[in-house]
Amino acid sequence: MMLSSKKLYVSMKSMILSAIMAAFAAAVLVIVAHAQDAYPAEVCSPGYVWRDAFFGDHVCVIPETKAQVDYDNRHASERIDENSLSGAVFGGDGCLPG
Repeated sequence: MMLSSKKLYVSMKSMILSAIMAAFAAAVLVIVAHAQDAYPAEVCSPGYVWRDAFFGDHVCVIPETKAQVDYDNRHASERIDENSLSGAVFGGDGCLPG
């Protein structure tokens, strides 16, 4: 069964229009996905920074708190009491008094 040339034209026109709409929709999805990747999923409010006490620590704090955390992490090894009983009970080392 042969389609008339008018029906064939309408059918081809519909397929081309559908393909163009599908390509446009795919392009929009790609643009939206890339736009979302351009910004971090988590951001702090102005005046706050990530604490970064450990890898992946995304708690927002004031810069002074982050500076204290950095200082504490740099000096952590100096605060270990290797003879502490709590280290033996809980595994690892205990803390020096204070």
